[in-house]
Amino acid sequence: MEYIAAVHPEDGELVVTFPDCPGCVTQVETEDQLVPMAQEALEGWLESHLAHGEAPPRPVPHKRAPRGARFVAVPISLTLSAQLSLRWARQDAGLTQAALAKRVGIGQPQIAKLERPGSNPSLETLEKVMRALGARLDLRLSRLETPA
Repeated sequence: MEYIAAVHPEDGELVVTFPDCPGCVTQVETEDQLVPMAQEALEGWLESHLAHGEAPPRPVPHKRAPRGARFVAVPISLTLSAQLSLRWARQDAGLTQAALAKRVGIGQPQIAKLERPGSNPSLETLEKVMRALGARLDLRLSRLETPA
């Protein structure tokens, strides 16, 4: 999952903002710091939304990045990724936590816990919930790019 980061020079530093994530901003001194700091800011912003019971906006697919922009991959743990996917899938299905819990055969507090940061659900539980939403859990591994 990637969000677009707009990068603007300001007072000798680089300011990074995320058009899809209002209020998510960080500032760095060098290009080397840009991606790690942008990832950290983005992850914290996403976790904050989840902790407050809000579904953060989904990254908008951008056909062409604006000048000076970067695509920043969320350094997402499986847990955070699952929480975002679950929250978005539940919203797409038009279900409350209680309605989803009823479909799955568990209590609403368990669904609420799955959507909060810090939960550590099993893949089996996530798969069961996603199936009740008419979705599937898709886990992919990809190679990291190594500098030449």
